[in-house]
Order: sequence, then C-alpha cells, then structure tokens
Amino acid sequence: MAAVCASYHPSPLDAARFWEKQRSRHVVDGQVPSGYPKNLTSPLVWTREEAEEKNTDWFFILTGDDIDAVNSALSRFEGAGHEMSSISTETFALPHGLSSRLREVSNQCYRGIGFQVLRGLDPSQYTAKQNAIVYAGIAAHIAPRRGFLDIEYERVMGRLQILILQCQVRNFQRGRDASHRGTAPAFTDAAVSFHTDNCEILSLYCLSAPFSGGRTLLASSWQIYNELAKKNPKILKTLTEPWVLDTFKDYSKAPPVTRPLLEKTEEASVLLRFSRYPVTGWQRKRSSALPAPTQVQIDALDALQFLAASNCISLPMEKGDMVFINDMALVHARESFDEDEGRAQRHLLKMYLHDPSQHWPVAPSARSKWARMYGANRPNGERQESFEEAYDSTGGDDERAQTNG
Repeated sequence: MAAVCASYHPSPLDAARFWEKQRSRHVVDGQVPSGYPKNLTSPLVWTREEAEEKNTDWFFILTGDDIDAVNSALSRFEGAGHEMSSISTETFALPHGLSSRLREVSNQCYRGIGFQVLRGLDPSQYTAKQNAIVYAGIAAHIAPRRGFLDIEYERVMGRLQILILQCQVRNFQRGRDASHRGTAPAFTDAAVSFHTDNCEILSLYCLSAPFSGGRTLLASSWQIYNELAKKNPKILKTLTEPWVLDTFKDYSKAPPVTRPLLEKTEEASVLLRFSRYPVTGWQRKRSSALPAPTQVQIDALDALQFLAASNCISLPMEKGDMVFINDMALVHARESFDEDEGRAQRHLLKMYLHDPSQHWPVAPSARSKWARMYGANRPNGERQESFEEAYDSTGGDDERAQTNG
C-alpha cells in the first residue's frame, strides 16, 4: 500500500471518518491474532463510566500525621548525609501503618484500577532537593526499584517544563521561527496524543500546575484491546507486526527501533506500547531513510487514539499531587494548557518505577529494555543513579529522554 503523510494530532475529520466506519461495521473483520486472547478480564479493564463510579478509589489522602512522618523521614535522611541514590524504605523509613498503606497503592496500580493519586503535600514547603528526596522516598514504599529515564541510562528522575509555547509552534510551522524545531510534544504546551512511556509504573509529582488545562487523561489499553478484538481484530494484527520507530535523536546513541506495538505476555495478557510521535513525527520530521508509515498503520494508530479518547478519564491533578500509573495496562495523554506569566508554570518531576514483588509479566521484545532500565548500568554489574535537581533550561531533558510523547 502507498505510504501516506499523517499528523501527530488527528483532525476532527479523521475522528468523524473513524466513528462512521465503526457505526457501519456490522460484521467482524477477521480474527484476533493466533495465540492472543479473545477477551481480557481484569479490574484493569474499565470504561469511563465504570472508572468514574469508583472515583473515590483514585485517591490516597495523606493525613496531618502522615505528613509529619514524611517530614521526620526527610530530616533523618538529610541528617545522616545519605546520597540521593541510597533512597530506600530503610533510609527513608516511615511508620509501619503508613508504609503498609502505601503498599496498597502498588496493589491498586498492578491489580486494581491501574492508577493512584497521592494528595496532601505542599511542595512550596521544601527546597528543590528536598522535593526530590520526598518524592523518591515515598515512591520507594510503593514500587522500590527506579528506572532510568534517559538514553544514557544514568538519570532516574527528570523534570517536565515547557520549552516552547503553542504560538511558537505555530510560528515554526509557518516558517517564522526555527529556534524550536527540535522540541518534542511533551515539552510544549500543546496537546499530547495518547501513548505509553515504555516503562512499568509511570510516576509524576506536580510541583506547580498550569493556569488552565494540562490535565492528564487516562484510558485502559485492555479495554481498547477488547473493543478491537470484538469489532476490528484486523487492527490487532497490524499492531502485532513489526513497526519502524524513529527516535529523533543521535542514532549513535538511540538508533531507530523495529518492534511490534502489541505483544502477548504470560498469563494470557497483552502489552501495548505505542506513540504516534515515532511514526508520524511532529516538529521533527521522520527520517526519509526510514520506511514511511502505511495507511493501514495510520488507521491502526487512529483507532487507538479515538478509542482511548472515547473512554478516558481526566485526573484532577493539583499542586503537590503524586500520580502513579500502570504504563503496561493504561495509556495516557495530556490536554493543551495555558500559562500565566504572573503565576507559577506547569512543573513536574517524573520517575519510572518497578515493583518486583508484583511479578508482572513482560513481553519478549521488552525484556532486554526492562533489564537495562531497571538493572545495572556499569560494566562491573553495579548500578549508579543520578537525579535531576535543577531544571535545565537548554532543553536537556528533551534531548536525553527516552520517550517524549
């Protein structure tokens, strides 16, 4: 089939065409790929209505006593002179009751609805380094292993702040501004399409929220799978085939990747890992040396986008919230947002986490990446971690990040 040009942001016309096809589809076209489940059953499978009915289960509220315990753990950690890389449940010890409740956050992420919002902290009460310690310290009680965020496999905590405004995006697209031609969607105030981060637990800590918009949107990838298996399993077959994904980075450090977007795992489960960005590009154009996406592939990406949007929930994220998301069973997106020069701008800390005790199955093509992300990063088998303690206004996170929306 002829190659096509596709947009990172599907148009309303694209959406209308997709839903018209869905409404007119009376006969199931094909069967699910061989060996794949016909239907997934789990608390991780939910529609928007089902998730919203359980919205009280979304939150973990820190009490005054909990916050006092966190502050005491922070004081002990600083007083002992520990390195950031030593943060653990031992060096950032919390009372047994609080630690046990935080373990339930892990259970909710892996075996429940798939995400949790921890609320009650005030980041303005801490220094930049203290916020990083508190974030990693609490996270250690939820999912103790930290993953590397960058293509060098060194940093386990990064920052998300915008490097470019939508007006600059528009000026670049019109040829008026070439200064931001390399910025990825996640580092702008534009909307970010549904995608996964290719990790296990995606975690965010909101140091400050935008003036308006910018909410994180979540949808169950297992619900999407069930809908496609029921009505259009041919798309599932397309997703299981090899896709060539651009990295838009130095190919000597991060070469293009060829892998399926959908794979089966143990326990009759599936793993969906996808983003429009490596396929369609955005400001950065997909390399002409790579095969262009086909119409069949674009149709598959559109199906994922529109089905996710039809069943997504929006997280009411506030300053001080920590969010923990099962990236292996949920997909996420972000609304566009507006900044106010007179107020604090959207500023998040980010980590990739892993809880070995949950024994979550990993698809074959992801195992080497998981081993490198959560394992040793030195030739002698040791692991050394670095933390981003100061925002790099040159856009280093964009250049170094493994995934950017």
